[in-house]
Amino acid sequence: MDAEKAYSYGLVTGVFPPEQLFVKADELAEKIAAVSPVALTQVKKTLNPLDHLSDVEAFVECFASGEAAEGFSAFLENREPNWKTNNL
Repeated sequence: MDAEKAYSYGLVTGVFPPEQLFVKADELAEKIAAVSPVALTQVKKTLNPLDHLSDVEAFVECFASGEAAEGFSAFLENREPNWKTNNL
């Protein structure tokens, strides 16, 4: 399957010329790095079948960490969140 067909099926989020790949990869990495470390860890655990973590357990862990409250506050105050933990 070529890139255009994969994009049309929704398997990839974008198709870029080779000279833009590293720029686009860096942009995506920056977006991922900006999210809550606890939330990102929970997403990775839920996707790993060996962790046996349910969506509900991941949700509870995110709220218990306090990062959900920081995320909501940052959004309401129109500022960048200040994540306190780094569980990556």
